[in-house]
Amino acid sequence: MLHGGYLDEIREAAAALARAPGDPGRIVPPHAGPAVLPGAAATVLLGPLFRDPSHLT
Repeated sequence: MLHGGYLDEIREAAAALARAPGDPGRIVPPHAGPAVLPGAAATVLLGPLFRDPSHLT
């Protein structure tokens, strides 16, 4: 998140994965600093598990 190019990639991924249309421009860097990045990364990594916990699809 400290590099501006990453934010563009995150916005593109959010737009591609969104279930409802939205404004990816609303995604902004965290204001709490780098301390929140592990939680944000865990959210992304655990997303597939929560979407299909039994891996049936």
